Parts: sequence; structure tokens; C-alpha cells
Amino acid sequence: MKNLKNVFAVVIMVIGLLMVSCGEDVDPNLADVQLKIKATSNLGGFDAGARTLEEHITFNQVLLGVTEIEFESIVDDNSDDDSDDHSGSDNSGHDDDSDDDSSDDNSDDSFDDSDSDIEFEGRFVVDLIAGTSNPDFGIADVYPGIYKEIELKLEPILEGGYSIFIEFKYNVDGFEPVTVQYSTDKQFKFEIERDSGIQLDGGALNQILLLFDLDQFLESVNINEASADVDGIVRINSNSNSDIAAAIWSKLNLMMEAGEDHDGDDDFDDDED
Repeated sequence: MKNLKNVFAVVIMVIGLLMVSCGEDVDPNLADVQLKIKATSNLGGFDAGARTLEEHITFNQVLLGVTEIEFESIVDDNSDDDSDDHSGSDNSGHDDDSDDDSSDDNSDDSFDDSDSDIEFEGRFVVDLIAGTSNPDFGIADVYPGIYKEIELKLEPILEGGYSIFIEFKYNVDGFEPVTVQYSTDKQFKFEIERDSGIQLDGGALNQILLLFDLDQFLESVNINEASADVDGIVRINSNSNSDIAAAIWSKLNLMMEAGEDHDGDDDFDDDED
């Protein structure tokens, strides 16, 4: 009889905890944000499962090391005047270092540590082909409203000490496939803006999609001008094919865009640009 009473007590306690948790999770004054980041391409229709863009290009890995994601309100312009102090950066949010040499900017001072509106913070290994993150981003609570900018801070937390790692195979008829790897160990920010802003509604789940454009990435890579290492792999970084690495680096911030994806189809909603 005593054991039965203990069981009832535990059941009642669990029910009470569930009721408290459910009550705390529902806040009509806040907007729930679910974030997804993935790769996209218009070359032959990009299929995340097949990973193939064109017959001669097959992506094996597209990885980002993300440590912070911040939503900036359309009324919060206090960082516009003084946060972008890099000469020649073309408003890219990172130092436009022509040789992509990471040794000079490991302490990138473009980050404002006083920012208090970071919605996602951690060590996220983001697989842009699968559209997944490890660990998962989860759901963040933010104030409802229109947000003009999303910032992603990247740091070298990937295996090998990279902040970005991209690998693809280049196939040409009559030749062995060539493996191409782009990597950087720099820390920097993607600054993704939308002229119309991104609407986050209170008391609702807002699904936000960030797309990394592999077409723009490939436009910066001229395989015919790249040289392979002794093992046959074409590496593009600060030490190998550094001119191509610099071209990619200068255009990185143009490769990411954001928007609402309320229907969860991994594409921006029809009413967006």
C-alpha cells in the first residue's frame, strides 16, 4: 500500500511539472524562431540528397562553424555607423584580406561584445547539404517585429580548425575526377539584410531559412587556374591557390540570403523577393 501511494505521488508530481512547463512555453508576447541553414543552386536543380549540381560537379561537404546568430531589429541602427570599419570590405562584415591570411585577424575586432540580443549562441557545426546543425539550433524566443538583418558569427570550430570547409569533385570526360577543397580558419560575420525586413509574429512559430548560394561560390573558383598538391587534391586556402581563396573571401557575404519559410519547403515564401 505504501508503494502504491509513492507511485501516485510521483505521477501527480510529474503531471504538475508538465503543466508548469507547458504554461512557461506559451508566451503570446514573444515570437518563436526556428532556424534552418542550407545550400542552394540553380545549376541543374540542386538536390541535397544527390549533392550534384552539374554532371561534372558533385559536392561532398559544405560545412560552417557557427557560434552566434543575431537578429537585428529594423529600429536598431546603432551599429550601422561604426561597426563596419574595414577598408575595402564592401560591407561584407569581415576583413577583405587579399591573401586570406588568418594569422593577422584571429582577434577580429568587428564583433561587438556589448551586443545583448543574440538569439542563438553555442558551437554549431552546420551541414549545408543536409540542412542540419549539430547540435540542433532549437527554438529561440525573440520580441515580435520586423528584423532587417541577421548576423552569423563563424569561428574555426570545425574539425581541422576551420570556420568553413567545402569539398567537391570536378569531373571531366577522359580524366580522373579532381577533388577540390576550400577552407579558411578565419572568424568573421555573415551580414544578411533584406530591404523589406523579416516579419516575426508573436505567439507563433516563425520558420526562418538561410540559403548559401553554391552558384556564386563556384563563380569565384577557376579550376583551370588552380594547382593541385602532391596528393592530387586542389586545396584553396591561405597557403595553396591563395589568389582564388581571396576571390572567394571577397564575395562570401554575397552568397547568403535569408527569408521566411512558413510552409517549410526549404524555399522562401512566394510573396518574397
